[in-house]
Amino acid sequence: MRVVNSPSGKNALSWRWRGIGGLTSVADFANPVIGPTGFRLCIYDLSAGVPTLKFGARAPGAGLCKLGKPCWKTTSTGYRYADGNMIPDGLSNAVLTAGVMDKAKLSVTGKGPNLHMPAPVGTGVFKPDSPITVQFVRGDGGVCWESVFSVPAKKNQLPIFRDTLP
Repeated sequence: MRVVNSPSGKNALSWRWRGIGGLTSVADFANPVIGPTGFRLCIYDLSAGVPTLKFGARAPGAGLCKLGKPCWKTTSTGYRYADGNMIPDGLSNAVLTAGVMDKAKLSVTGKGPNLHMPAPVGTGVFKPDSPITVQFVRGDGGVCWESVFSVPAKKNQLPIFRDTLP
């Protein structure tokens, strides 16, 4: 995961998830093309031992995006989201790929002023002594994909947070 929390508003994020075990089916994604189920990317850290939401951004189901084109498209293995306007929360792209084991993949990117980053913690983007949890949650709460990044992060010095899974 990479997060840029820029004071100039040039915020950016990218997160990738790869299935570790089991199966992620196309049905797990519902059908965001016809909606209304969309997705939400959430980032948490621990404050006083309690998971605390630090960032959230939506990729709404159905709807039209830039130039009146559908935001979501069906692919042979899942779905793809593209919103050049990055509305409502700054997410620009998402790729949801179904599969068995590590063939299942998710990736989410966003950028710009609509991507509202959390207030910095000291000199870091996130609390430096806290694991960071990222969840990509189906809008109806049916399914959640999660990554937990352990302490210390590879980089957590303003304006950049960067870490990878072990």
